[in-house]
Amino acid sequence: MRMPFPERVPPNRVAIFAGALFAVQRFQGTALASPSKLLYTQDIDLFGFASLYGPDADMRSHMALVYSRDEEIRWNHTDVGSITVLHMKSFSPYIILPYESLAAQPGERIFAVSQGGRNWIEQAFAAERVEVKPIGSVAGREVVSVRFPSANNAASPSPPQ
Repeated sequence: MRMPFPERVPPNRVAIFAGALFAVQRFQGTALASPSKLLYTQDIDLFGFASLYGPDADMRSHMALVYSRDEEIRWNHTDVGSITVLHMKSFSPYIILPYESLAAQPGERIFAVSQGGRNWIEQAFAAERVEVKPIGSVAGREVVSVRFPSANNAASPSPPQ
């Protein structure tokens, strides 16, 4: 059985397929330039496409899917995405991490952020006063550098001067 490559995809989807493969290759360079060597995303569609159709295994090893039941319920009033990810986590070899564990660790991370849909991550970043710097845009996803505040900075006020 052959995989559905562009010659077998309906013509209106060929451009989408080719564009997505190009985006996966661009994301790889971005991920390798980050301190963690990972590209994080909350976008299960992007993650699935890159994991299944990514051009090489090395790229797949640099993608991390982020989920949070609490944040999804807080912003989307549903937990369908996090339940799907938790099931996927139990049987797949992919890097799947809870958002809360990332937020608890200070440092820079690179995220591919989707606009609209079931996206909750931008609201979570804003609510937690996460430092977000745009890097670029690929395949309709914004690529941003994210720096979570350290637990010490968030918990204690600045000393008087």
